[in-house]
Amino acid sequence: MATYATGLAAEAGPRGVRVNTVTPGNVASPGADAIRRAIVDAVGADSAEAGGIAIPLGRLGEASDIAEAIAHLASDRAAWITASNLVVDGGQVQTR
Repeated sequence: MATYATGLAAEAGPRGVRVNTVTPGNVASPGADAIRRAIVDAVGADSAEAGGIAIPLGRLGEASDIAEAIAHLASDRAAWITASNLVVDGGQVQTR
C-alpha cells in the first residue's frame, strides 16, 4: 500500500492532492484484544507475559492515537507532506 501511495502521490501531486499512508501498531480494541488472547492461548503463555509487548512508550495504542495522526495528515498543518508513510506504534517497530 505504501508503494502504491508513493506512485499515486507523484501522479496526483501536480493537481494539489496529497497522498500518505498510516501504519498503525498494536491498538487496544475488542478484535485485536481477542486475537492477542488467542495467540497467547495457542502458545501457552501467561496473560501477564503477553502484556509485556515491547513498546517503548509502555502501552498499547488507542484508536484516538491513530485518529489524531490521520487528522494531522489531513489538515493544512501537513500541507507539505505527501508520499509518506507515518508509523504510529509507540516506537515498537524501529524504522531507522
